[in-house]
Amino acid sequence: MKIILLFCLCLLCSLSESVWAQRAISIKPIIQGYHPYADPNNEIAPKANGTAGTFAIEPGLILGYEEYLYKRAVGFKLNISGSFDNANKFAAMAQLGLRLRTYTKNQYVGLCVGPSFFLRQSWIDVPGYTDNGIWNSGTKLQTKLSLFSVELEYG
Repeated sequence: MKIILLFCLCLLCSLSESVWAQRAISIKPIIQGYHPYADPNNEIAPKANGTAGTFAIEPGLILGYEEYLYKRAVGFKLNISGSFDNANKFAAMAQLGLRLRTYTKNQYVGLCVGPSFFLRQSWIDVPGYTDNGIWNSGTKLQTKLSLFSVELEYG
């Protein structure tokens, strides 16, 4: 299955320039993170500033690349981000997804669906940290893979 997906991606990338409708590159700042799920580790983080640690200052950047296949309605998007999470540790994320947009006169709604890979410096040395089984633990890095992630955009 992985080989078929890789082949399809390579085939799309090798098509002539006339097939591509438009490309876009974006750089977006990250200022605040939101952690809506009950997790005891949210409260122990030094940068948590909301009720039960649901809000935290997490500065960073998101680098995005979009390739539209049909007008500005259908394409794919790659996001790579880096930030300092609410435990003041470096965290990164990469997402590759199918991008769909719908337009009205001056507004649009965008949807991007695809897998995401998360990486962060290990929280094992944070006092009070409890391993909740969400992250694959290592001594220096923790990772997790989400096969289905969604990004919504309104503009």
